[in-house]
Amino acid sequence: MILQYLELLTKKGWWTVGSQPAADSISSEDEILGWGPRGGYVFQKGFVEFFCDESDVDAIEQRVERKGQGWVHWLAGNYKVWFMFPATRWRIDFILKGSMSR
Repeated sequence: MILQYLELLTKKGWWTVGSQPAADSISSEDEILGWGPRGGYVFQKGFVEFFCDESDVDAIEQRVERKGQGWVHWLAGNYKVWFMFPATRWRIDFILKGSMSR
């Protein structure tokens, strides 16, 4: 269903970590996308999460602005520092960039 697209991302050197295909009123009994009690329907937005170089993020931003027509939204995070000190919670500082962070 989306495997061929994930393979393309991997061939670019991008590491995919999470994804799901879009579904609009798919039976909960569907062999591939179904879940939950019988007689239900699955509705889900398609997405892909992946790691890539910052230069690739810039190219994605330009392409979405040119061709996305308002249907494509993206969010990029640049993890700068992960650290933990005794008796404290994990702290992660990062920068967000994208159409969903505005």
